[in-house]
Amino acid sequence: NYSADDRHVQILLAQLGLQDCKPNATPNLATVPAEGEELDGPRAWTYRSAVAGISYLAQDRPDIQYASKEACRNMAKPHVGDWQRVTAIARYLQGRPRLTWWFRHQAQSNTIMAVTDSDWGGQVQAAQSTSGGVLMHGSHVIKHMELDTKARRPLERRS
Repeated sequence: NYSADDRHVQILLAQLGLQDCKPNATPNLATVPAEGEELDGPRAWTYRSAVAGISYLAQDRPDIQYASKEACRNMAKPHVGDWQRVTAIARYLQGRPRLTWWFRHQAQSNTIMAVTDSDWGGQVQAAQSTSGGVLMHGSHVIKHMELDTKARRPLERRS
């Protein structure tokens, strides 16, 4: 079994002042629009630092990868809505500071299975979709991934 270092969760919670917060059931607030006023200098710096920490944690935590990717979208000019997304992720991590990967013994397998899914235009403002996939060797996940794709308009017929 393998666990990511939960010390980074405690650092994140302290950085955001959320050590005693009520946990969230889900890390994803992608539906919260990135609206409101732009964050000022120190708060924008804290936002970027927190998102970098979340992104680091997400390498070993598929449960927060999508939310992490969404939080990274507006790193250049974060807004109040972006801050709400980051605090939602932190509150989720408050309730689930450790994720353990279990690699149980399995019989020899000669099969690799790929499973994929997409939200097809989940980012309406940016006209982007997120696709994800998992590669499995027997019952063990060996690779998980996400991909953003820009939606393309259908080709128009020219006369």
